Amino acid sequence: MWQTFARAGFLALLAITLMAATPPSNIIRSRAELNDYLRTTAQSGSPIDCLAPSARSRFINSLVFTERGLGGFSPADLQAELTASQVFAILKLFGAEEYAPGIDARVVTAEDRAIKSRAPGSDSTHYCDSNGSCSPRTDWICSPAFGSGAESEINKLYDRFYDPRYNSLDSSVQKAAQDKYDALFGSFQRHAALSMLTTSDVDTLFRAAATIDDVSDMQIDLAALERKDAASQPQYDQLWDALITDHRYVAAAAVERAHPSPYMARVPAFRDLSSNGKNGPTELVLSRDGALLVRRDVDLRGRAQVVVISGCHNADDALREIDSDPVLRGVFRAHATWLNETASDLSETALSNKEHSQELMTLVYDTKEWPMVDNWAMPTFYFFKNGRLAAKVVGWLGHRTEIEAALRQVGLAY
Repeated sequence: MWQTFARAGFLALLAITLMAATPPSNIIRSRAELNDYLRTTAQSGSPIDCLAPSARSRFINSLVFTERGLGGFSPADLQAELTASQVFAILKLFGAEEYAPGIDARVVTAEDRAIKSRAPGSDSTHYCDSNGSCSPRTDWICSPAFGSGAESEINKLYDRFYDPRYNSLDSSVQKAAQDKYDALFGSFQRHAALSMLTTSDVDTLFRAAATIDDVSDMQIDLAALERKDAASQPQYDQLWDALITDHRYVAAAAVERAHPSPYMARVPAFRDLSSNGKNGPTELVLSRDGALLVRRDVDLRGRAQVVVISGCHNADDALREIDSDPVLRGVFRAHATWLNETASDLSETALSNKEHSQELMTLVYDTKEWPMVDNWAMPTFYFFKNGRLAAKVVGWLGHRTEIEAALRQVGLAY
């Protein structure tokens, strides 16, 4: 359940891959340059100041810089508080304004509409690491009320709750997040209590519930927003995503019928042919036409096998280059599983399988079934022999020699 990834910026933290050429010198490209900018604009003001104080702090803390500049950021507070043109102004500071159309900010003026009409540049749900791989982020890409700096008690509670570490798939981190969520918001997540809250507060509760993929609370919050005539399409998209991740396909299909959008992929029929984890990990296999999703066992015993954690542009590059090598192509087609850890990533999986007809990308059913996978960065290559992990290589670019050595180690001669 902690794998919910909603593209176009409607999760609490959407990781964005920024692969632009070297930007002009006035663009903020590092944490040090950001700190200098904030100091020099402390009195004169900055577009970032349109955010409420706690939201401003969360956004700044979410910024991830690489050697190429901005590598990722959280759009959650941007889309919750700002208009499209205000988001554009903030992202322009980092040379990332092309990503503004993909963030679900408010549209008020003609300038907002013009910005939203552009094609967004967002990759999906990952940020670039320095080692040439992508890392998943489960919560990763001024209005007058917030511009005044006034904040409600629930918004302050959300600031206490927010922690980037909740992106982790580690079960202890997830439990800590759940416990903190229950302590801070449990008393509010009742129909009677929700009816007394403002639209902004209910929206904040929805964001908190989405952070831990609490589908039940997301549903009651969305129902409260509907009664206030304030529910948004991105929230329906996000609920759909959470339901798919939780394998509640019938409920997801009902959301899609009632609130269709380009984001929602067709919900396939589901068939469980697995041992329900009793015989090891399982995977989800999407049929070529996208109409059927089958859960099946993954047998890592016996023959040598390679499991490649995939689902981002770096993994796609690796697949294309492997496919162009006549020797590697044969080895990987015969012995590799290309595994996407995002269970709701139906559209990307279908596109990959269409482009690479000889390689099948499958989806993780539950990361807890894969304890041998300790790094979900993409691509990471896991090499198994006789059911045991023999080698691991993180990244593709610059790591081919290591991958060839690992293939030989498990008996897949190169």
